[in-house]
Amino acid sequence: MPKRVLVVDDDAAVTELLRRALGAAGFEVSVASDGEAGLRLARTHPPDLVITDIVMPRMAGLQLIGRLVEAPETSGVPVIVLSAHLPDHAPASWTRAVRLCLTKPFETDAVVAAVQTILAAEA
Repeated sequence: MPKRVLVVDDDAAVTELLRRALGAAGFEVSVASDGEAGLRLARTHPPDLVITDIVMPRMAGLQLIGRLVEAPETSGVPVIVLSAHLPDHAPASWTRAVRLCLTKPFETDAVVAAVQTILAAEA
């Protein structure tokens, strides 16, 4: 069964690029355009890994990460932060969930390799 990756970003070009690249690598990929939609998807279909932007409408990435950590069904899900705007300090939820921070612009192959490495380590 393929591993599930949830990509949460308000930039449709980013979500489509990652959907294609991760799908080609054998992952089942779902996408959301904001943190609220991402949280709903994570609760109904818990992913094996989340990739999230920080600056998004309706619910920012920091709040999404906090909510994922708080929920029993997603508390152990590793997170990759993919953003042009990384926070100055990391909240407690960040240290529990975030495995890697990548800045935009990014190399698609590097994101796919990071997902593979993190999921292999979590297995």
